Amino acid sequence: MKKKLLIVLLAVMMVVTMFAACKPAESSVPESSVESSVPVESSVPDETSVPDETSVPDETSVPDETSTPAESSVVETSSDATSTETSSKPESSTATKPGTSQIGSNPDYGLPKAITIVQEMHFGDSSENPEQKKLWRETLSARYGVDIFEDCITKTEVGTVLNARLAAGELTGIVYNYGWSRMFDWYNEGAVYPIDEYLKNNATWKLLPKEAREIYKINNQIWAVPWGWNAGLSGNSMAMWTQGLRADWVKKLGFDEIGPTLGVDKFKEIITAFGDKGKSDLSVDGIIPIVIGGGLYGLWNIFTAFDAFIFDPNSSSGYTYNPDTNCFEDALLRDGARQAIEYIRYFYVNGYTPKSTFDSGFADIRNQLSTAKVGSFCLYQARYNHGGYSMNTLLTAKYGTTNPDLIGDGYTEWIKLYEETWIDTQLVGLKDKGLYANTAGAGGYCLMVGTPQPAETVNFFVDLMYSSENAWIECYWNLLDIAIIRESDGTYTRKYFDEAKNVFYQNANLAQVVETELYPTRNYTIFNEKADKSKVLKRTNATIAYNTALSQAAMAAGRIILLPEGYKACQNYSSTYVKHSGEITNYQSTFLYDGFMKSSITVDKLFATYKKNMAAVGGNNVLKEANQAWGWVNDYQSYT
Repeated sequence: MKKKLLIVLLAVMMVVTMFAACKPAESSVPESSVESSVPVESSVPDETSVPDETSVPDETSVPDETSTPAESSVVETSSDATSTETSSKPESSTATKPGTSQIGSNPDYGLPKAITIVQEMHFGDSSENPEQKKLWRETLSARYGVDIFEDCITKTEVGTVLNARLAAGELTGIVYNYGWSRMFDWYNEGAVYPIDEYLKNNATWKLLPKEAREIYKINNQIWAVPWGWNAGLSGNSMAMWTQGLRADWVKKLGFDEIGPTLGVDKFKEIITAFGDKGKSDLSVDGIIPIVIGGGLYGLWNIFTAFDAFIFDPNSSSGYTYNPDTNCFEDALLRDGARQAIEYIRYFYVNGYTPKSTFDSGFADIRNQLSTAKVGSFCLYQARYNHGGYSMNTLLTAKYGTTNPDLIGDGYTEWIKLYEETWIDTQLVGLKDKGLYANTAGAGGYCLMVGTPQPAETVNFFVDLMYSSENAWIECYWNLLDIAIIRESDGTYTRKYFDEAKNVFYQNANLAQVVETELYPTRNYTIFNEKADKSKVLKRTNATIAYNTALSQAAMAAGRIILLPEGYKACQNYSSTYVKHSGEITNYQSTFLYDGFMKSSITVDKLFATYKKNMAAVGGNNVLKEANQAWGWVNDYQSYT
């Protein structure tokens, strides 16, 4: 009953947010567009906050679902869970005299001399928009009397760089954790300070919802500052990941119209037809029937359909919370996982997915989508999100431009082409409920051990992010009255940085919306300078209506469920897992990817080898310890 009430509440709140716009695009901001949760019309979708674009499998990062375009893993954790005690203790920090700025909201501490903030995608990737980075940094440093240094790491190297710095004792400052799992690793290693004592008298901190403040609470201490808070809402993006299919190809090949769900047998038949008839019947040379790279995210729908639900494919691999059994388990021990592997092997062996598919990172997938020759993919949603990469190519081919303001009336043709090109669906087979889990929360920033003036640093950071609407906007978007203009009608305008080159000011990307009352999505709509607002709003409202309708239908049918974010990391409550996580990850990856690609080895043989290896490193103890920590029991799985 409680779960049903939560789902109903989520559906109601989505209606409230239906006509608002979401997070601004982080890469090239197009001319004549409104910021929304979809790929804005004349550019590819937002590159902000997606999983590290590394080779498969990437076990170090989790896509954050509070951002565009990813509507995936947001964070909420249970404060009741037990964990291994960390040995790190905060350095003592003496109160200092107030700084030159009025931003300080904690009477216990003054301002730090300097602050280092480590993340990726700050005004684009590390090498992008250096002038904008410099202007933002120098403007706010002068205003607040604090030397602000934003250390932007190249997106594809985040995991490697953070691990290397941590090992060398050089990871200090405020560091974005990119999801619960990474933060938990730092906690287990004693690499982070608890922050609740430092912030107990911070007035800004108390403005945040209690759930947001306690999102990273372990053993009654708080270990990270949230990036924002989405309150379990999906904003204006779809509330789930879907399997995208080329609707025009499906129709041309004579298949029936696809609805919100699609059986795995029919899906296999469609992909096979794309591969066998693509050149002859679709007149597409070099067709890619299905792309399935980017770690297990690209396979999320398939594994779930075969009753091998993996809560977080990237950070959990096989280990996961199963809502059907209400316990922690190894999804790879389920019979459905073996069927899923054989199913995926079919696509690989028959050439329906590229031979390099499992080495493809997210950038590779986007590049393939940009060819407009991909028939299906699972990556954030199709029609109004990553399908936009293909749409840019198709719009250019048909109309000579990707700028919808220059196409017909500015919205009819644009909407129609999207509708005719992509369909979003969820795959069903052995499982037709609980196909996607939504969570409430956001990513977080950790205060790393060794940071100078840790108390002053974290207090200033919280004030910098959330102390006022203006401060929040400048951490979310950009500098007010320079890059962003607040209009009299309550909307905002993004200014040109270089009008001659059609370059707009980009996003600082430090903060996100705080639902439902502090800085909620519904209050912030941003247009690009010179945009035709009436046209843009029609395109945006069509997108929101589509996403909302599919989301509400899925929630009502039980295909989307709500789960605590902390369940994703429950394997970390096992000391055996922490000790052998590297070996476990290797065994899981070998089982999966050898299963996908090495048809000479039977899945039964791989399965037997996997069980033997996992038993040798204490796999049964992992299952026992993780479940005991939550008061759960898994009495049906064993490696022996």
